[in-house]
Amino acid sequence: AGALVDVLHQPGCRARHVFVQEYVRHLGEARCYVVDGRVAKILFTRFEPPDDEGDDAGRFCTFKEVPRSTILEGWCENSPERLQALDTALRGLCATWGTWLLAL
Repeated sequence: AGALVDVLHQPGCRARHVFVQEYVRHLGEARCYVVDGRVAKILFTRFEPPDDEGDDAGRFCTFKEVPRSTILEGWCENSPERLQALDTALRGLCATWGTWLLAL
């Protein structure tokens, strides 16, 4: 518990809450970069397991880009149609979020 309190008292930290999660092995995540209300780029990335040594011990701070071919094989079962459907769904979700954010 002390380590969590220390996180909140770091210089420059304005957070009032700490989000704690367990590392779960996964294929990746989609990162959608939106510019001027449109998805400019979709990258698939994966956080690497935290190291147990050094300044970043126990922290999720390293991620790598996952090739689309890996997403095609792992998420989309080698179906280009499913990969296209994923792309379409991500773009639609970003559009919905954009509408919601602009309404705040």
